[in-house]
Parts: sequence; C-alpha cells; structure tokens
Amino acid sequence: MDYINRLDNFDGPAVGEVAVEAQLYEEAFAIFKKFNLNVQAVNVLLDNIQSIERAVEFAFRVEEDAVWSQVAKAQLRQGLVSDAIESFIRADDETQFLDVIRAAEDANVYHDLVKYLLMVRQKVKEPKVDGELIFAYAKIDRLGEIEEFILMPNVANLQNVGDRLFDDALYEAAKIIFAFISNWAKLASTLVRLKQFQGAFKDVIVKVANVELYYKAVHFYLQEHPDLINDVLHVLALRVDHTHVVDIMRKIEKHELLEMRRIAAYIYKKAGRWKQSIALSKKDNLYKDAMETCSQSGDRELSEELLIYFIEQVRS
Repeated sequence: MDYINRLDNFDGPAVGEVAVEAQLYEEAFAIFKKFNLNVQAVNVLLDNIQSIERAVEFAFRVEEDAVWSQVAKAQLRQGLVSDAIESFIRADDETQFLDVIRAAEDANVYHDLVKYLLMVRQKVKEPKVDGELIFAYAKIDRLGEIEEFILMPNVANLQNVGDRLFDDALYEAAKIIFAFISNWAKLASTLVRLKQFQGAFKDVIVKVANVELYYKAVHFYLQEHPDLINDVLHVLALRVDHTHVVDIMRKIEKHELLEMRRIAAYIYKKAGRWKQSIALSKKDNLYKDAMETCSQSGDRELSEELLIYFIEQVRS
C-alpha cells in the first residue's frame, strides 16, 4: 500500500479501475483518494468494501455534494432512512424525492421528511412535494404549519390532500384544508367524524344556497334541540325571513302535545317576546314557567299583570 503513496507518475483512474477488477479494493480506494477522485473512492467503500460507516467518515472529510449523494443512496437502500435524509440534505440533492418520500412513510419518520421536503421545495415546484409536506405536518400534529403553508404560494392539490387526510383519519388537518378550499360537504363530514356536530351544522348551513333549507333546519332544532335554537337563529340571522320562523313557532303553539307547546313558550322567551311566552304558559297552567319568564323579563308591568291573573284564578 505504501508504494501507492510514493508513486505519482501513473494513470490514477485507469489503475484504480484495474485494482477494482482485481478485487484489490483497499488499493483501489487509496488510488482514487490520492487523485481526488472522491466519488469513485466512496463507491469502492460502498459497493466493494461495503462499509457505510467508512463512507460516512470519508464524506465528512471531503465534504462534496456528489459524495454525500452516493452515501445517501446507499443508506436509503440499506433502510437507514433518517441517516439517508440527513445525507441528502447535506448533499443538497432533491433528485431522489420520490424514493425518499416512500421510504420515510414506510419508516414513519415524518419529522425527518419535513426537513427534507422543505429543502426540496426550494429547488423544484412539484404538487407531490407540497402535498406530501402538508401530509407530513399532519402526521406530526403541526397544524399551525399547515395553516401557514396553505396561505403561502404552493402547488399542492389541496382537494387530493384533504381527501387523503380524511381517509387517514387525520381529521383536524382535513378540517383546515376543506375549510380553506370551501368544500363544505367534506368539511361537514369531517366535523361529524370529529363529533363537532353543532359546528358541522353551523359552519355549513350558512353556505347553503337554498334558503328553504334554513326553515327546515329551524324546524329540526325546534323538534330535537330547542335549547340550541337561539344559537342557530343567531347564525342564520342575516339570511332567514323571521316571519317564516315565527310562523313555525305559531304552529307549535297549537301542537297537541303539551311539551311541544312548552317549547314554543321557551322559544318566545329566548327571543325576548315575554308576553307571548307568558300567555302560552298560563294557557297550559305552567305557572312556574310563567313566573320564571316574568322574572327574566325584568318588566314590572308584566309582573303586576301576572300577579292579578293569579289572584283572579284563586277567586274563581
């Protein structure tokens, strides 16, 4: 080996190749290194001597992008995904992004993948890269970065990304995407999966073009969740015909079931229509409800009228 270091007047590349063919791998490595043929040298370490550790040491010594690229590819082939990503970043090499993405997802190393993709997208504009970056952010629960990213110029296919997030049960991230692209149907489905039912309804109903659905929604809430009707009416306030809503309540006033008539009184109370609410409660002998409504109204005249009503009831 010493003679290689002492001799200078020979064709290094040719002799190095001969040494490889003769399976004199250490000699070949020494020759390539002597002539600064660093890519050939590291390939001997990787392909012939098969020592990734020595290849990494050599790469640190020479600090050449092309050498780091060879090391990164070898690490990726060996399943050393995190190490490979670090080497690709050192090499500033974006060319293998498809292989890196597949390997990183298989190895579940999304933190490393994010760092790599941020480097890659500085060099190429690819929907795949931007989409995978959003997905990687979601996998490591960096939702704030997703919100910031989609506000910046990007080439991600957000509909496809949102669908993928939904299918992978990454619903919080999917919610961000679907809200941003105004896909209200998928947003509603996502909110339901998150069990944010009230949010699902309120976020989507105001986007509906068919105003008649508003009244059906009001009717549904009156039937199923009267305690939430005020919240719903607040959301729909600028879009509904309030006389139509009142008509619905008037129909409930005449409902054959006492509890439904009580709901109508409750709605009137929540709407500040104290007289109508008290009148309904008195009609059904729901005196406690009438007194509570009167108390909430803070209206002295109503209180006096209710007191007179009770006195007359006792006398009769």
